[in-house]
Amino acid sequence: LIISPEKFIAPVLFSILVFLIFLGFFWIQYSLLKKTNRKFYFSPIFVLILFSFELLFNPVFIKKNRISFSYVGDNYIPPIIYDYTDYQKGKREINNYKCDIGTDNINNNISPTISYLNDNSGKKDFLILMESWGEMKISTDQKKLMECIKNLFFNYYNLSSSFNLISGSTCFHGNTSAAEGRELLNMNDEESYSAFLNFGINPEYNIVKNKIDNGYHTIAGFSASKRYGSNFGNAEGFRNALNFDSKIFYENLKELYKTNHENNYNAVYDESLIDSITNESKLYEKVFAYALTINTHPPFVLDKSNIKNIQNYKRSKVELLKIFNQNEKAFDQFYRIFSIIDYVFKKVEEDTTIFDRILIVGDHPSPDFNFSSFYSNKLVPYIYIERKKHQ
Repeated sequence: LIISPEKFIAPVLFSILVFLIFLGFFWIQYSLLKKTNRKFYFSPIFVLILFSFELLFNPVFIKKNRISFSYVGDNYIPPIIYDYTDYQKGKREINNYKCDIGTDNINNNISPTISYLNDNSGKKDFLILMESWGEMKISTDQKKLMECIKNLFFNYYNLSSSFNLISGSTCFHGNTSAAEGRELLNMNDEESYSAFLNFGINPEYNIVKNKIDNGYHTIAGFSASKRYGSNFGNAEGFRNALNFDSKIFYENLKELYKTNHENNYNAVYDESLIDSITNESKLYEKVFAYALTINTHPPFVLDKSNIKNIQNYKRSKVELLKIFNQNEKAFDQFYRIFSIIDYVFKKVEEDTTIFDRILIVGDHPSPDFNFSSFYSNKLVPYIYIERKKHQ
């Protein structure tokens, strides 16, 4: 053949297979419809069968001479079911954060936020919980991605001259709600979140209370609507329970900033939230600010019209797409996270006095079935920058 096998044979064979399957379904449906007057029953059944196949065989990748199926078993369904079972129990007790060396491959009992920001040595602290930022399953791939972030950091002269950069990993146990409890309250799981929010159980650590008690102005921002959240409560309810002085949501920002359409949530761009929090922080001498992002939550489609340097995007894609197994959606999602981190770096480059310490940490890996199998189901990354002692 003039056309190489990987570009012709596999796709043609797969197309024939799909055609034969659909032809078989059509023949079965046609035969059944001929035998009954209640024809409307069979259309939903047909749709249900197709939907089941979509769940079982989504997505399909054609690689050289083979067809690769990513099925639901690749996407951590057992841990999800386990978490949901515990979640439904609605425990009235708090489990302290703990990473176990045997199950999580890391040994720690203090979350990054409590470890780095709870001591009040910085006058202005900023915590950013990054939506769907996970750690790559292959350590060399993760190292390369973190090197990209480090190189970005050192490209900013004022930033890198004034601040030190530390990177690391921490374990996660559950969804975004669990991650908020992990970072702000040093809690371990979603049932602990329920115990705090619904039953008023107090954890050992509460960074917001600590900051308020020590004279800090506290700010909580969320790019999306205040009504979003878990079955146990919503974003506004959790922030009210923590007694943040100031709370910022999509409802407060939608008239001032452009709406983001990279997923199906009502939200502004995460950069707009960062701007809003930064502006308010400048009004106070001591600040603890917390931002929860949303733009990288699935179903995610990168807004390329919002990319300031499209050549940089293309260059990064050439360099990093292999890490994501040629999956463009996975690369785009990482690039969006990278661009938010870059935006934070730029803000500090422009004014190194706005914050003394900044922690950016992932909540959990992306649950997108198209590429969730690329990520560790135990760890999420973080980066921490703090002002150098001589500054």
